[in-house]
Amino acid sequence: MQRLIPLARLALFLSLPACVQEAELPVLAPGGPARGEVPSLAFIGSHSEGELAVYLWPGEPEAPLRRLVDTVEGEWSTPPRLAISPDGRFIAYAGRGTQASGELFLVELSTQARRTLLTGENRPSGELAWSPDGSRLAFVGRPMDTFTDFDEELYVVGTAEGSTPLRLTRDDNDLHSPVWSPDGSRLRFLLEQGSIPGSGRGVEVLADGSGYVQPLEGVPTASTSSTGSVNRLTLSPDARQVAYSIYEYPAGGRVCVRGPSGEHCVLENLNSEVGSIAFSPDGRMIAFSARWPEWQDWELFVAWVDRGGAVMLTDVPGRDDQPVFFPGEAP
Repeated sequence: MQRLIPLARLALFLSLPACVQEAELPVLAPGGPARGEVPSLAFIGSHSEGELAVYLWPGEPEAPLRRLVDTVEGEWSTPPRLAISPDGRFIAYAGRGTQASGELFLVELSTQARRTLLTGENRPSGELAWSPDGSRLAFVGRPMDTFTDFDEELYVVGTAEGSTPLRLTRDDNDLHSPVWSPDGSRLRFLLEQGSIPGSGRGVEVLADGSGYVQPLEGVPTASTSSTGSVNRLTLSPDARQVAYSIYEYPAGGRVCVRGPSGEHCVLENLNSEVGSIAFSPDGRMIAFSARWPEWQDWELFVAWVDRGGAVMLTDVPGRDDQPVFFPGEAP
């Protein structure tokens, strides 16, 4: 397992969003991706007066950082989750507002045209997944008939105007990280196992609402040997790996991946909270957000899944969060 080694912070940005400083990525654990190996990804950034925008980290080493969505409108209790359409033309974002209501929006990147897909209805709370054909969005939401934060269900809604969400689960449990089967007929996700927080088991359900939740074979569970809290459960696109964060006092936090070959941690001794985790489309890399240095600004990190090693992508005041990899070539 890799150990966090203290190195000086290196500023990557001269200004936002126009320019990126030509500098090597700060290495936090040996063996992390080089600058040219990091695929394109989008993320939520908050850098001036709390204003939220969607930024693009380009895959090319010397390309500038730029805004994809000028302003993420709304009053959010936490930065909303992102999902990018399979053709890369649209970004969806959803989350809970400051009044505990849920909102789901679509933005066409070429025109910046924004459309409200859902607001308030079924209280979308984040964790989005776009269907392979781009016609539907799966989202985690809290039913309107419940007032508990622990009852989260899975829904599907068409991306066409006037679409009505379809509720797929009725498990009254926390669920996480929906991913679609390649043919779009099923959704796989992680469901909490009773009183063991963070030990989600893999299940799947028919995306048309006609079937019951069924166990999904071959999905590893997160580590249950730790005495710390396990959070940010994230399922890989092929449903064969699970990423998560663990925090133990006073040892600190770590970000780990469990797959067919067992558990390994890509970053340790992280003395802060981890925001969100995302797998690359091929499952070989993860991106995640964490407060760095200890409990200060939120920054983005990337790491190899199979051999560990982590590097920091951003180093600016404010909050960079909710990373998501582009499914193909970035716009």
